[in-house]
Amino acid sequence: MFETNCAFDTTYFPYDKEVCEIVFVVWSYTVLEVEIRKSAEGIDLMEYKESGVWEITHTDVQVSKESIESRVVFSIHIKRKPLYYILNIILPILLLGLLTILVFVLPADSGEKMSYAMTVFLSFAVFLTIVNTILPVSSETTPLLSIYLLLQMTMGVLVLFLTALQIRLHQRDESIPMCKGFKVMVRLVKILRCSRSCGSTKPPKVCPSPEKGEEYKDSPETEEERSLEQVEWKDVSSAIDFLAFWGFLALYLSLTAYLFVTIIFHS
Repeated sequence: MFETNCAFDTTYFPYDKEVCEIVFVVWSYTVLEVEIRKSAEGIDLMEYKESGVWEITHTDVQVSKESIESRVVFSIHIKRKPLYYILNIILPILLLGLLTILVFVLPADSGEKMSYAMTVFLSFAVFLTIVNTILPVSSETTPLLSIYLLLQMTMGVLVLFLTALQIRLHQRDESIPMCKGFKVMVRLVKILRCSRSCGSTKPPKVCPSPEKGEEYKDSPETEEERSLEQVEWKDVSSAIDFLAFWGFLALYLSLTAYLFVTIIFHS
């Protein structure tokens, strides 16, 4: 009975493929005295018992006579079975990532926005402690899944920061002066939501001139300035919800697509 160890590259966990080599060398005799010859193209797997984690794809046998000693190398090509890790690690992580983004759907007046964000973040942190016991431990290679988990945690921290800032702005007094950047952000959100016209043009407002008895039309600049002056802090809070939801959703989908495309193309 022989025992041997293999150095694994866990970069593409759980879709990683490994090659284990077992080398036998005749140290006491030269090639002229003892010569090793292979009787088959691979290893006989008649007595092999199927593993629940790894699957043997194929085996190979190579004989070397370059040195003074005869050498034979048995190569075992294996790949990991990913179903267990998909059901118990990847799918829960994807669902928790979606729950993190849904915090921007809750209205700020509900009073549950911050508690919901903190609950999801703590659930994610507790789940990571369980995941770390399943992931392979190695300091030479880092799985892409571990980097993805770290980015998800970073997104959770950013969500908590934006939620706290949004609630702070939502509770402000309307008399506090507002910077122009918030007003431009609210106007941008209104354009994206098509809340103003949605392609339909309204007739310009016509008012009588007090001096000449004529009629004049409001200029677009006057209407724009008037709409910006009527912006409230609740509008700013709603704009943060809208932009943060679609921004984090795009970031989440991009990171997830990059992770799976990279792993699947490698496999």
